[in-house]
Amino acid sequence: MVRIWNSIDAHLKNGSIVIRFRGKTISLDSTAPLQTDIAFISHAHYDHLPRRVSSTVLASNETVELARIRGLPIKSHINKAESLKLIDSGHILGSRALLVDDDLLYTGDFAGRPRAFLSKLISVKCKTLIVEATYGKPGIVFPSVAKVMGAAMDSISRAYELGKGIVLEGYTLGKAQLLNYMFQTWRPIFVHPKIEAVNQIYRKFGVAIPMPDKVVDDIGGLIHKGPFVFIAPMNIHLRSDVPMIKFTGWAHNASRSSLPLSDHADFQELITYIKKANPERILTIYGFDRGLAEELRRQGFYAKSVSDLQTDILDYT
Repeated sequence: MVRIWNSIDAHLKNGSIVIRFRGKTISLDSTAPLQTDIAFISHAHYDHLPRRVSSTVLASNETVELARIRGLPIKSHINKAESLKLIDSGHILGSRALLVDDDLLYTGDFAGRPRAFLSKLISVKCKTLIVEATYGKPGIVFPSVAKVMGAAMDSISRAYELGKGIVLEGYTLGKAQLLNYMFQTWRPIFVHPKIEAVNQIYRKFGVAIPMPDKVVDDIGGLIHKGPFVFIAPMNIHLRSDVPMIKFTGWAHNASRSSLPLSDHADFQELITYIKKANPERILTIYGFDRGLAEELRRQGFYAKSVSDLQTDILDYT
């Protein structure tokens, strides 16, 4: 176990962050099955879900339901506890940041701007900030959502004028639901069955994801029947000449085949959020954690990265 700071009871254990608060241990998005009193799960993406969990899970109701359909049965669940506050992080349905005793904030993955039915993580003052750094590299700045939508609308319009369908690719949980919602005026709209299974959970929790005209896992029999929009999982393999657009934050520069739509904060949004939180100490995690910590130190913050703390291979076991 590697201690993160001397001033607070927070550690790295088996590569995961564990804090001790009021006599209880709390793991933060541990993918390893740690034995702690509480396992906080910020959201239901696979890289934030444990392989199995025996602890009481602290998470939103939406995250618990999404985790279950993704293969993680959760037996014991709470969505609130004394001095442990869940804050909407805007990343996907049910995603939450965790504020501990109005002192320590763990962001999990968070959005720096609203998108369709999703919000962004509100500014919270804290002494200790554990912040994601997925896009924590200078120069990674996303265009506005309106600009991305406009570019996509142009591509869809061109396909329709040619009588062709078009494939819009996004991650099965999160991005695909945004695409369903944002481009719902184009009909007919076809949806992959894996995405529709997630759509049903979104609808259950009140998000107005449109019903598809057809649920299909391949469009081979549809490509000669006129234009359509097909909402598909990322990197789907289709045997057709239908145009495709991938939506991901890693598409830093827009093109006809990929557009930069992200559910994370970009570099400037990370810096802006951190300045508003104005913490005394910062731990950066995920992605460009070292680079973001270095930049924050240049700007006068006391910052460390998880990567710099991983001093022994045993920390990962």
